[in-house]
Amino acid sequence: MLRLFDDEGERKEFRIAIWNLLRGHNIIQTDVEFPFIQENHELIEEYLDLMGLSLTSHPMGGLYYLQKEGSQEESRLSAQMCLIFFIAVQKISDSLEDSDTVSIFDLINKYDGYELETLLSLGGLDPTQINAFRDVNINTNEDLEKILKTMTRVRFLEKLDDSNYRFRRSIIRLSEVANSLHSYEHIQIEGGEEE
Repeated sequence: MLRLFDDEGERKEFRIAIWNLLRGHNIIQTDVEFPFIQENHELIEEYLDLMGLSLTSHPMGGLYYLQKEGSQEESRLSAQMCLIFFIAVQKISDSLEDSDTVSIFDLINKYDGYELETLLSLGGLDPTQINAFRDVNINTNEDLEKILKTMTRVRFLEKLDDSNYRFRRSIIRLSEVANSLHSYEHIQIEGGEEE
């Protein structure tokens, strides 16, 4: 049996936390819901379990999100967000003067953000990147902007007043996928040559 909150304020915090998790938000330490979820983790987990959902705490800490079996539409959206992140990191790394790669912490700590709409505009991508976008149904800049808006809604990004996007700590979820994709560039092909 679920324990109910006696205090109206706690009931309101519970509703807000559940609602934002159900909307797909990634809750990080700076979000108002975080302390409540952290303090009431077991109760929230039990509640979500009744709906077939799982509250997940990222292994690095400081991040909560829902885990569930995804539909085909959710899988496509996940692929789009991962690809946008992967190509953004490529483009940002390419723009660095010292030819160094950008770290997840560099991305998160750049408080003035990045001009992602310009950086990822289809007119500025190489053919391989354009084809990768097409593979996940990002065919126009409007499609790109729609996905960036979704990434903002689920709190992977924050849109700043100057229209730049700032990466939020929850982007670490996409970073892990991007790192695994990057490692495929260095797999040995049978016959001994690296591709």
